Formats: sequence, C-alpha cells, structure tokens
Amino acid sequence: LYQLARGFRVREQYAPAYLFANQALMQPESTDILFVETYVYTWGLLFERSIAAWYVGQREQCRQDSLTLLDRAIPADVRGFVKKNLALFT
Repeated sequence: LYQLARGFRVREQYAPAYLFANQALMQPESTDILFVETYVYTWGLLFERSIAAWYVGQREQCRQDSLTLLDRAIPADVRGFVKKNLALFT
C-alpha cells in the first residue's frame, strides 16, 4: 500500500495516494522480519499521507501528520520537507 500511495503521489494523483496511505495506516504493522522496510511504518506512510492530505483538502490531517513526524526520528531531508509543509500553516 505504501508503494501505491507513493506512486500516486509522485504522479500528482493525490486522491488515490491519500486513500492508500490512509488505508495502510489503519493496518497493523507487519510482524515479518524479512524484507520489511521499517521506515514505511515509522515515518513513510505518515509522510505520504501528509502530502496527499494537503492536496485533497484535508489540511488538518496534513498538519497533525506533520507534527507527529517531527516527534519521530526521521531523516534530515524528510524533516526539512515536513518543516516546509508546516510553514504553509503560518
């Protein structure tokens, strides 16, 4: 679901990106230990949903997801994007 959300977001198809990211966030985290990208669960899905949420008019969801992301250990470049996205609210 993450790859679908990201793929739609990259193609600027924000409604399905939001749908897939939101659906994935409602699923329990995988308990598999092989071939699981942990960043997807720690920040990837929230990041994808936050971007798509802005474009589908779910601005409060975008803001909440962005604030949650800043409380997590995320890569510096992603942190920069999140901060820029939050600046849209000021």
